[in-house]
Amino acid sequence: MRGPGGGQRGAAQGRVPPQIQQSLQRLQDSLKSLGLSGDQKTQVQSIIDDGKKQFSEMRDKVQAGTMTMDDMRQQAPQILAGMRDQLAGVL
Repeated sequence: MRGPGGGQRGAAQGRVPPQIQQSLQRLQDSLKSLGLSGDQKTQVQSIIDDGKKQFSEMRDKVQAGTMTMDDMRQQAPQILAGMRDQLAGVL
């Protein structure tokens, strides 16, 4: 039995939803053009990895049925905003 929202499960089977993947890719592409120091690159990669981990955890919750796709869509911008704030501190 799939329960409410079960039909949305297919959208959650990838690592993260495509729109979030695109946002993260654009962010990484933009950062490559900045000429960051080695230390900055390490910090930036850590921030991006942490964001990916948060999205992956949300995906797992959606697949387990403990979070809806609507909840994920609502929380995703907050995670991205937090990443931007952290990146601003590094740059």
